[in-house]
Amino acid sequence: MKTPFELEEKFHAWFDANKIVAFLTAIIAGIITHLSLIAMQLVCADGLMFSIRYEGSEGEMTIGRWGLALIGRFWPDREAHAAVVPLCILYAAVCAILVIDMLQIKSRFTSFLIGLSFVCAPAFTILLYYSFTAAKYCFAMLLSVAAAWIVWKLKRWYSIPAAAVFLMLSLSIYQGYIGMFTGLAVAITLKHLLNKDE
Repeated sequence: MKTPFELEEKFHAWFDANKIVAFLTAIIAGIITHLSLIAMQLVCADGLMFSIRYEGSEGEMTIGRWGLALIGRFWPDREAHAAVVPLCILYAAVCAILVIDMLQIKSRFTSFLIGLSFVCAPAFTILLYYSFTAAKYCFAMLLSVAAAWIVWKLKRWYSIPAAAVFLMLSLSIYQGYIGMFTGLAVAITLKHLLNKDE
């Protein structure tokens, strides 16, 4: 068993400068880009007054989003941009780190662009407007990216079953993230094929 100091040393070796660049870019650019959403609730009387609780309806269950109802038991939906947006930005920053690790990105500029693309994409901005469920949807995105990371980077006997559980949970929240998992799978496969030719 490794000591805490050995684990810390291993983490510092893994969390290299490229991952730091992507993480900080995603955090800083995300806050700058979405500052109006973060501040909206603080300056809007309606936002503070009507910070209501929302519960997923039966409609969510009928379209396969049983994960929203499951998570809703422990993590109630609230109209709280000031808390939800920073959490979503954090999830996106972690996704950027995992993508850089999977694709073995060596360029700091590319790392910067990956971090930027996660938080400045129009789809991410639109997602944040669904403040009741935005954090859960971003968590589903993180689960989908983590599933791909587990398959291609962990390479243990339990990798495939663990990735299947992560992907199942992701799809139970929002089915659209199957595309992120598939896109990463194709990108990693192409990268391996191109590296073999060299």
